[in-house]
Amino acid sequence: MSLTKEKIARSVEEIFGLYEKYGNEDYGENVTQVMHMTQCANHAIEEGASDEMVLAAFLHDIGHFLENEPSMEGYGRQDHDRLGGEYLLSHGFSERMVKLVSSHVRVKRYLTFKDNTYYDELSEASRITLGFQGGPMNAEEASAFEEDPDKDDCVKIRFWDDLGKDVNISVDQEDLNRLKILMRAYLEISSS
Repeated sequence: MSLTKEKIARSVEEIFGLYEKYGNEDYGENVTQVMHMTQCANHAIEEGASDEMVLAAFLHDIGHFLENEPSMEGYGRQDHDRLGGEYLLSHGFSERMVKLVSSHVRVKRYLTFKDNTYYDELSEASRITLGFQGGPMNAEEASAFEEDPDKDDCVKIRFWDDLGKDVNISVDQEDLNRLKILMRAYLEISSS
């Protein structure tokens, strides 16, 4: 999808408007939504991830801002992964970005199937939401996921998701400004 600079600017402002409107809502981990998603992006930056991966980490839970579905006992919205991906696709983001953003629930299901210790390492909220999200994958689902060429990047997003729950790290406006600039540049490059 080819986007004009004006359309890109509007999309970025709309997305950050969602963060301003809903970002201070409780994430269910004693952190706000914006704290969680910014921490995830910062973990990606610290690991030297690509701009695309940093943005996917920042945007992975944007679906919580979009849907009117029932909540998972106060731990966010069901189906937020799919809805977030669809929203981003409609705003000019690539299919790969959509896959990265919408993968974190699927990866949690995969890892709880594949690694017996992963479930024990999940936060209480992540354990609770796993039940709403279909529980661990079965062998057939896990085998199909393992064939995905983007599997390793999807797993990275999940690990950053697990790490982005530190109550002692607040949101820095500089971080948000940097992410906004990064998003605008990413959309300009991917739409050219």
